[in-house]
Amino acid sequence: MTMKKLKLIHIVILFWLLILIAKWELLYNIMNFVLYVFRGNVKIQKIDIALLDYVVATLLFFILPFVAWKFRKKLNVRISGASFSVTMFFFFVLFAPLIATSNPAMHHDIKKCKLLPPFSSVAIEERTNIKISNASSGLHEFYNKIINRGIDKNTLYLKANNQNNSKKLFFLFGTDEYGRDVFSRILYGTRFAFFLGISSVIISFSLAFLLGAAAGFGGKFWDNLLNRFTEIFLSFPFLFLIIVFLAFFGNSFWVVVFVLGFSGWMGLFKIIRAEILRLKSKDFIISAKMLGMPEYKILLKEIFPVILAPVTVNLVLQFGNVIMAESALSFLGFGVGDEYFSWGAMINSGQYYLANAWWLSFFPSLFLALTLITMNKTGNELEKIYNPGSTK
Repeated sequence: MTMKKLKLIHIVILFWLLILIAKWELLYNIMNFVLYVFRGNVKIQKIDIALLDYVVATLLFFILPFVAWKFRKKLNVRISGASFSVTMFFFFVLFAPLIATSNPAMHHDIKKCKLLPPFSSVAIEERTNIKISNASSGLHEFYNKIINRGIDKNTLYLKANNQNNSKKLFFLFGTDEYGRDVFSRILYGTRFAFFLGISSVIISFSLAFLLGAAAGFGGKFWDNLLNRFTEIFLSFPFLFLIIVFLAFFGNSFWVVVFVLGFSGWMGLFKIIRAEILRLKSKDFIISAKMLGMPEYKILLKEIFPVILAPVTVNLVLQFGNVIMAESALSFLGFGVGDEYFSWGAMINSGQYYLANAWWLSFFPSLFLALTLITMNKTGNELEKIYNPGSTK
């Protein structure tokens, strides 16, 4: 099959099959855990978020082929660089627990696993066999088997080639200064970045749409007032504005999401306001007013579908800007802290080991750059679809 005949649905099937082949044992353990829960062999006193994450990812994984088949006509489009990257990030976000090679928060034996280069492996010997002895201990044993991949305090770390028959841990992107798997941390960093980006973009869109509608329909007074208000915020460097907000309200996850969303609505407000003012004089809007349609219905049913195209392109570009801003904040020490896997924090911690562990900063920087390029390419392709005349 040539590259010209390669379709998006082929890439989806390829990624799905690769995960199925590489992680069949983990998928089997997760499905086995689900069966034990339904049979009552494992008692769950409280919901474990990490274990639930694995179960949900597995269920979505087995549902995906049916969804792909249902939308096969829409997925039967020629693959491009942007669509390939978006598909790859889609799999990383949804199936990060399945793709990750180890628990991203696990500190492996520092003597054997500290600052290992990419494509390294370490042999391990499991001292205890994991068996489901009773319902009370079953949950803990499954937790160790699924999330920690059978590694516990009794695991003995050996040299890479010490025993040919021993189980081996493979570190695709190497390990950091605490013996943690860099590849797994970057995967979970992808999920964190995309969730934070989507949440912030929703806030930006909500503020811009409400204020843009008020400026467009509120008359000259509100239009001038909101314009001046917007220009005041545009006059401040947005990164400085974010740091000031974080200094007053802290740097918890939702505070960072709100601040990043609040700092990105101004440009979108200008677009929505200009589109509403342009459309207000069109015949179909005038006819709707003469028929007695309320302004909020005109806004939602007549204007919103028209402005959706330029707004979508702007939101995609804003999404990349938010991820870049969060990485910059984490690099400067104003991010959400060590509780979340941030690319900026990984780059910051890796700068102290550039001489002998270049991969600590290189791979997070690579994923950050790839995300920004993908968002820009996606925005450009959407612009070509919605406005074909812009490319001429």
